[in-house]
Amino acid sequence: MTSKSSACVAIEPDLIAAATGEAVASAASRVQSHIAGCATCRNDYTHYRAVETVVGETLVVHGDEDDVVTLSDVLGWARPQQLPVTVLPGTGHFFHGYLPKLQQVVTRFCASIVDAG
Repeated sequence: MTSKSSACVAIEPDLIAAATGEAVASAASRVQSHIAGCATCRNDYTHYRAVETVVGETLVVHGDEDDVVTLSDVLGWARPQQLPVTVLPGTGHFFHGYLPKLQQVVTRFCASIVDAG
């Protein structure tokens, strides 16, 4: 697995914002310049563009100490789609130290879908 360059890591928040139509003009311009020469980020941009809305049963879990994607951004994305967000206090983007709790949340969610179906 190849890690992303520092330029790719730095532009990712703007990349997501541009793909979802929420970037300011200067950020959107930077993203377009970057993806013109970066196939990896161009591919990510394409995938982000494809995720306009979520259909069906959806579980959104967020760590309140996430320093990659802010909780306010997640709530702003989920709100128009009327998606509930489960917040795990004390954890970050990768849920380090909280994987058993994350597993419980996911297992409970999956069981509720099976029970409802």
